[in-house]
Amino acid sequence: MIVNVSKIIKVPDSIMELSFEEKIDFIESSFGKIKLLKPIHFTGKMVNDGKALCLNGFLSTVLELYCDRCTKPVETSLSINIKEKFSSESIDEEEIHKVNSGSEIDLTPMFIDAILLNIPMKTVCDTQCKGLCPQCGQNLNEGTCDCKDSNIDPRFTVLRTFFKDSE
Repeated sequence: MIVNVSKIIKVPDSIMELSFEEKIDFIESSFGKIKLLKPIHFTGKMVNDGKALCLNGFLSTVLELYCDRCTKPVETSLSINIKEKFSSESIDEEEIHKVNSGSEIDLTPMFIDAILLNIPMKTVCDTQCKGLCPQCGQNLNEGTCDCKDSNIDPRFTVLRTFFKDSE
């Protein structure tokens, strides 16, 4: 997603409306590849405030993540507000991206970072997901297994008697 800012980079208080989609199949992360089911869609504007170019907009896409309980694929929609600044000169602000000597800005790495930072910490296919059996791996949403809960840490065996009086 390369944006040509030559029309506004030299004109203070100028505005450029942006709206585009880009199809990306996968995003590489430390967790492996993350599949994008829909293109990255961005709408917003680039404003020259006299010191820097300010990008404000809204990014949306759909990812294929996996349920943290049963490992079933889950479609996860992301909607992200984007606020970034760009400048070709050094400015004393922390979060400013450098514009190269040309008049084009590649937004793809910034959008990928925003997507990675906004992936939910925990993904579940359903709030009632039962997960997998820790002994045999059976998906407990699809049926039960014959495993017994006999592999309990010996330090917690006292807890088994905790509710026996109420039965």
